Amino acid sequence: MTFISYLNRFNTLSKAYNTLSKENYLYETTKETIERYNLKLNKINTLQYFLKRAKQIVAKSEKEWRDAITQLLEAEINKNLAIIFPFDNYRISLDYEVVRNKIHLKPRISSKDFEKIKINKSQGRLLTQIASASAVIAIMKLQGISTIYIDEAFSGSSKENLEKVGGMVAEILSEGINLIMIVQHSVIASNLPDAHIYYFNRSTSNETTITEEC
Repeated sequence: MTFISYLNRFNTLSKAYNTLSKENYLYETTKETIERYNLKLNKINTLQYFLKRAKQIVAKSEKEWRDAITQLLEAEINKNLAIIFPFDNYRISLDYEVVRNKIHLKPRISSKDFEKIKINKSQGRLLTQIASASAVIAIMKLQGISTIYIDEAFSGSSKENLEKVGGMVAEILSEGINLIMIVQHSVIASNLPDAHIYYFNRSTSNETTITEEC
């Protein structure tokens, strides 16, 4: 009986030992797994931090870039408005918002007489066209483009104002820009000594002739 009792105890202890060995092994492997995942989690947290900082830096840089571009456009537009309307002190301020990764500009106009005025109510279409052409030219210059084509950009101008537009064109040409313009009246180039003026005529038979002004 004593032998059997010791054998049962031995078997019980052997089972307990095997169970403890398995649990120790599971504990060690689980501990190693947790440590590996903790390392990965630390790396992920570090990466998230740097990504967040990078996002902040990019957002700040983009805003600074948009602000700089907007200020450049404002300067170009206002410089040309001062040439065309020297006594009105018109000034355009550009606000913007980013919608679906696109920049939408919102112009605001002020003058010495009005704090805020609507662009379509100021000096007719000419003021709008001056602002639009100036913005386009500024953007082209930013991209390093030196030859710019403009089609009927100042169609809302009278002949008298076209002479003023000629002063704006002269300023643009002085910056090394080659400006090719399609206009109804050549008076815009009357004070531009280096201008080449071509006339286009279309006959009833749909033939176009081009002649240069001498």
